[in-house]
Amino acid sequence: MLNFTNIELHTAERINVAILSLVFGGVITLAPYALAQDQSDPFDTLATVSVFFSRKPIPVEDFVPDPFSDSDSRQERLGADVARNVSASGGTQPSGGQAIAPSRFDAEGLPLVSLATGVLNTFDLAKDMVPLPGTPTPKSRAITIPMVSSLEVPGAVQLESVSDVQDVYADLDNGLQPSTTNKSRPLTAGGRSPQYERALNRRSVGTTFPDADIGDLLANPPNPEGGILTLKEVLIYTLTNNPDIGIALWQTEDARYAIRVAKAPFLPAVDLNASTGLENNYIEDAGGTNGVKRREAGIRFTQRLYDFGRSAQLLKRVRALHQSSELAYNDTVESTVFSAVNTYLILLGATEQLENALANVKEHEDIFRLVEINYEGGNTSEASLRRAQTRLDRARTASIDAENFRETAINDFRRVTGLQPDLIAEPSIDVSQALVLNDQTVDDILTANFELQSFVRDGNSIKHQIKAARRTNLPEFTLELFGRYQDNVLGNTEGSTEGRAMLTARWNLYDGGATSSRVKQLRAREKENQQRVIKLRNELRQEAANIITVLRTTNNKRQIFDEQVVSSRRVVELYSKEFEAGRRTLLELLDAQADFAEAREGSIANKYENLSASFASLRFQNNLTPILARELGFSADNGPKPSL
Repeated sequence: MLNFTNIELHTAERINVAILSLVFGGVITLAPYALAQDQSDPFDTLATVSVFFSRKPIPVEDFVPDPFSDSDSRQERLGADVARNVSASGGTQPSGGQAIAPSRFDAEGLPLVSLATGVLNTFDLAKDMVPLPGTPTPKSRAITIPMVSSLEVPGAVQLESVSDVQDVYADLDNGLQPSTTNKSRPLTAGGRSPQYERALNRRSVGTTFPDADIGDLLANPPNPEGGILTLKEVLIYTLTNNPDIGIALWQTEDARYAIRVAKAPFLPAVDLNASTGLENNYIEDAGGTNGVKRREAGIRFTQRLYDFGRSAQLLKRVRALHQSSELAYNDTVESTVFSAVNTYLILLGATEQLENALANVKEHEDIFRLVEINYEGGNTSEASLRRAQTRLDRARTASIDAENFRETAINDFRRVTGLQPDLIAEPSIDVSQALVLNDQTVDDILTANFELQSFVRDGNSIKHQIKAARRTNLPEFTLELFGRYQDNVLGNTEGSTEGRAMLTARWNLYDGGATSSRVKQLRAREKENQQRVIKLRNELRQEAANIITVLRTTNNKRQIFDEQVVSSRRVVELYSKEFEAGRRTLLELLDAQADFAEAREGSIANKYENLSASFASLRFQNNLTPILARELGFSADNGPKPSL
């Protein structure tokens, strides 16, 4: 398919029209010349083009003379004189130069497309060209068509400039296949496509409701006293604004109203209808009436009497799902609170580690100044001075790492809580109940785990669904009361009243095996849920084992680290005095300082690792939020009031 569009060519522009080779059963080869604009008439640029029709592919060079046939490089042929100006006159051979055409675009027969940016008004067909021996004599006639600006060519290469043609030649010279466009995608002028245009031209999107400000959905961030953001304020804000908790909350509401929907079949249904309008009717051999005002009104009362417990099982199913959603909500609250607490602890630990790193830098600076004074007095060597400098640089590098770790902790805290921490303080919380979790109690605690029990309730809902499906083939008994008033129905008649009471029995005798297949499907889901319960229980047991191990090891190391910090600090003090007196070497003093910094770093890490494991234990016991509320002194009354 060829789409023709007139394109204006501006004054003094040069264009190069390469080869257009298309395969449609045979071969249509357009061999245009290189064109230059006629300065005398800038809007009357004409070109001579030869068109050959053949039943088999014909090399272009056999029809178009190539003045650069002796050149070894195609790029040289194009680069040397491809922009040679040829004056174009009305439908005749251009004077002042020869036709320029590549010797062959593609040895593999790949059709190539070149789109020129000019106006071609007249084509003189096959005037001076001689075909190959043995090929049909080309048919020639003059035609006038606008310039081709858009076409669809399966497997074609799109060329829009001389540089594009040079790129194709470079690929061929290097033994590469020129890249082609997707066969199913049309080539258009400029290489654009509907998808391309749509991606860059975004449409304005309206709304069926006025746009809501998301900020209105959030409570105001806390304004901490003295600039210190406490854990209590963090938890109140998190419980109020965390979207995970909000999603879980409204899922429970969804499940709660599903119970009301499931109760509806136990209550009567009442339908009332009324209608009025004009009626025309005709009865054969009796005549007809026109324009009679027809009136009707009716009421229907339906009550399901008995369905062998199918509705009751469906009600139990949604109740089990509501129980599951409530347990999932409790688990979400515990999980979210733990995430907020854990990021708060990580930030506290990172802050203390940074303080330790900065203190270590200061202590190394003091040692360096002391060594520098001794070096200037001739009491120590340059090697000792360089060693002190190296240790100082190492301490500074460690402080940079500690600062980066704190920045990461701040980002994680902001992501979880939505708050920007400035100053934070270590909370005072009794976490002794964390030790309740041990190897003997883990199975009992697992029994009450919120997440595990939620999966169990999901299994219960499937069981009730199976029972309801089995009762589908049993009869259903319904009481129906109906009353109706009609006036001028099927003619000009007096008003009539109708009433009836019926006991209806419906029995689905055969449904093509849908019920039995549905039961088997539900049993498969039940088995799947059982495996999920087993998998989750194993994962929770492993999590509990890890918590117990961390609690035990950190508690055992706490006293060791405390003693190590005290001892190493005392060693640094003594070594500093002995170094000044000349009884200790610089290396011994630097090693003592490194031991002291390492002891403090280990003590800080152990402390917060123990706290994190303690809170994880409370979360595993489903007691994290209640204990934090009790220890920090917040309850439902402390939170923001709902807007009316």
